[in-house]
Amino acid sequence: MTVRFISLLAIVSIATTGCSTLQGTSAPEPAAEDRNVGAQRATSALNIDLSVPLSPDQLAAIAVLTNPDLIALRAREGVADAQVFAAGLYPDPSFSFSADQPRNAVGLTTALAGSLGIDLATLVQRPYRQELARQNRTQVRLDIAWSEWLTGEQTRLLAVRVARLRDIRVHTQLLRDMSQNSLESVLNAAGRGDMSASGLEAYRLAAADAADRDRNVEMRLSTAESDLNRGLGLAPQERLQLDAGAQRDASISDADGLFVSALETRADLVAMQAGIDLQNDALELSQLARYPYPAISFNAARDTGNVRTLGPTVSFSLPLWNRGRGETAIARATLAQLQAEYAARIENLRADIYAAHTTLMIAREQRRDVERMLAPLFPQAAAAEVAAARGDLSIASATATRMTVLDRQIVESELALAVEELEISLEMLTGRRLEGE
Repeated sequence: MTVRFISLLAIVSIATTGCSTLQGTSAPEPAAEDRNVGAQRATSALNIDLSVPLSPDQLAAIAVLTNPDLIALRAREGVADAQVFAAGLYPDPSFSFSADQPRNAVGLTTALAGSLGIDLATLVQRPYRQELARQNRTQVRLDIAWSEWLTGEQTRLLAVRVARLRDIRVHTQLLRDMSQNSLESVLNAAGRGDMSASGLEAYRLAAADAADRDRNVEMRLSTAESDLNRGLGLAPQERLQLDAGAQRDASISDADGLFVSALETRADLVAMQAGIDLQNDALELSQLARYPYPAISFNAARDTGNVRTLGPTVSFSLPLWNRGRGETAIARATLAQLQAEYAARIENLRADIYAAHTTLMIAREQRRDVERMLAPLFPQAAAAEVAAARGDLSIASATATRMTVLDRQIVESELALAVEELEISLEMLTGRRLEGE
């Protein structure tokens, strides 16, 4: 009997000496380097030349690599991989040993007892826990993919907005200068008595309106540049060279087609479906508690009278009252919650797509109307300048014609920007690039 116990102790000794010592890992210290280094590394990895104007697509690629929130989110995938690994491990057996030495009796020996066992319930649950871990990893990967898509599209939207607003500001500044010069001219004319004071108010209002429009565009441009730099991890004062290119003319299907496409391509919807599958597996796992899976152990003992015993022990919980009904009820309720959230997401998506599609169609039509109004104004402005140079038309009249053209150009540029932003918004809602891109 003693030999058996010595053998058991040897097994335990070998097992414990084979265990590796776990050492804690301290949190990394924040790097004291320039914020632009991350973007520079990303451009080097993507083979992007920073010395030339960057397109919205290039900036989107940089943002996906350098965005701090995405970097933190991608770390979740490592945790999910570790959970899959942990779920596939087999449970360690349990071992116990005891010794009882008599203290006040003669002729008795030390009582020894030992057991080696394993919990079968853990072995039965292992495939279910593996599937749960794999489903969770799939959901994490889909969440990362969706976040990367949204970040890239948001960066494209900001890049287009900054580039277009810079062009619009050139026109608003010119309109502001021309309005101010016109006001100063009529003020001088009124001071000389060549013009009545009653006609000054219209010039003052025009100059004030041009100044307000220029300040508004300046504020929007500053906000857009700040948001773009923040998303790219650049310093706030950094000024990027942008090339938005010519405005595309993407063909867009009807709202119903966009909605059907979104159901198939949006990664967040696929992730929600994966979450529902995950909860179904959790429900199946909770229902295993209805069955009495045993824990089996093999025991060896010697009592104080030197009587030796050897035999198995089987223990299990009797599923009489609990039977895992609490965990099953929670799993069912959670599954119903996830299904309701998925249905709500679908309905909100349908409404958002229809609203964005309708607004885009209106903006496109409004832009075409302004383009039709603007087309005949260019030759009129050119003819007015020629007539003013010959002396056939006053400079004030030629300037007024030019200001009218500038005003319509600004309106057309604002509508063009709105169209591009709405197209990108539709891409964000459908989870894919629009047709013709």
